[in-house]
Amino acid sequence: MSEDLEMKVVDVVKEDRLDIQKPKDKVEMYVYNPAGLIKKIPLTIPNEDDYINYLKSIAGVYPFLAIVGLRILTEKLMKDLLIKHMKEYSEDDMLYQLIEKLFNNNVISENQKFDLHNFRKFENNASHGYFIQPDFAIWALDAIPFILRQL
Repeated sequence: MSEDLEMKVVDVVKEDRLDIQKPKDKVEMYVYNPAGLIKKIPLTIPNEDDYINYLKSIAGVYPFLAIVGLRILTEKLMKDLLIKHMKEYSEDDMLYQLIEKLFNNNVISENQKFDLHNFRKFENNASHGYFIQPDFAIWALDAIPFILRQL
């Protein structure tokens, strides 16, 4: 069993209003170790083109999932851009904060900031379970990475 999961045996009491004696059954219950679920290891994507092509391959059936994958790439590229320009960020920074740091450090223009925030809102809609049209997801998978690479 993984270190992140711990198995504990607990007693569960079954109640029966007509029976004064309460029989006990043993139940196995899994609980998680929160520290094991929150390890932050920076993501590496060895081949961004292969990654985007994979996202396109699922966009027709699972457009929201493809856009969530795009959001992951967007955040990674924002962090890479901050590193490239030797600007600090925290691993806890959200995409909104990364975009603001890029703008506040004069890495991107106000128009680019505006566009990035629009991309972020669209990508967040997908991650929060809102409907994404498959054809729009496929367009976004072409347009957004192209624009991000221009930064």
